[in-house]
Amino acid sequence: VLSIGHLTLRAPWRCTISTLDANDPSPWVCVPGFGKSCRLFDLLHIVHLGTSRDIIPSCVIDALDDGTLAKFYGMQGSSDNMILFQMSQHAHVWARDQGLDLYIGTLTLQRLGRPRNRNWPYPELDSRIKAARCRTLFGFVTWLMVQLASYPLPPDRKKQADVRAVCCWTLDVALSIFNQNTYIKMHAGVVKEVTWLCRLHSACYQYLGVQCLSQRRLLYKIRPKTHYFTHMLDHYESSGLCLMHLSTFGDEDFMGKIRRVAQSCHGRTYMHAWAKRYALKRALQWSELRKCEEKHDQSWCVCVCVCACSFCMVHDANIQMFE
Repeated sequence: VLSIGHLTLRAPWRCTISTLDANDPSPWVCVPGFGKSCRLFDLLHIVHLGTSRDIIPSCVIDALDDGTLAKFYGMQGSSDNMILFQMSQHAHVWARDQGLDLYIGTLTLQRLGRPRNRNWPYPELDSRIKAARCRTLFGFVTWLMVQLASYPLPPDRKKQADVRAVCCWTLDVALSIFNQNTYIKMHAGVVKEVTWLCRLHSACYQYLGVQCLSQRRLLYKIRPKTHYFTHMLDHYESSGLCLMHLSTFGDEDFMGKIRRVAQSCHGRTYMHAWAKRYALKRALQWSELRKCEEKHDQSWCVCVCVCACSFCMVHDANIQMFE
């Protein structure tokens, strides 16, 4: 059995993968030039809505178990939920100082995936926390884990705290590089650096999962998306394409705008009314575009093109105008 939980470059399953597998046909094989190497992995659903929902609660509960989180806030002897309440307040202040959005309320053991039992099951972050705020929360948890790594602990727990900080820091830096990259094709040197960071993150996460299992603690779950992350990294290393540009953030935002239009329609007619309103809005936008082309006002054309091609920029007042 080849374990999908082996995330390093020495994993046995790496000897069996192939982009040309006759036993794994795809409905796209009839398209000229298609191959498995043409498939792309979505950073949004693999990391922001996937592995980060495991990393965040696992790191926080791990810090609760070793006592460093309570020491950090000077709350030794307090309940876990009281410590999490203080941490949540700190996270909101930290995000505000960074100019980020982190309106997620107060974290509790229940929202970390431990509603009834303190040690079971594997923790998973509340699914109501959306991707952007999940990313902000991960940034705060990374900063917090780095601070906690300096606290004195027994040798075995000290090493685990250090690896925990490295696990979070490497992924946080890699995601930040993706966010700041303005080009689809990334520089070879940057690709090499990000690949090294992500592989180190996977190795640290695997170590933490194995250590917790040996301690009979259910933390750092390795799910299929954790394994997909390694395949996504392999594709990124070979192609050099920025994973943020290939993600579906824009598609998710567009669906949110469509939902807002549908919510303003009558329940009996919304299946057709939302499409009519959207089509009417686009028609008026393209009408304005033709007018500006006739006036040869290039600056206004650029502005209208941006508005016409991005439904996400529609103002509430414009939507209400068509009700």
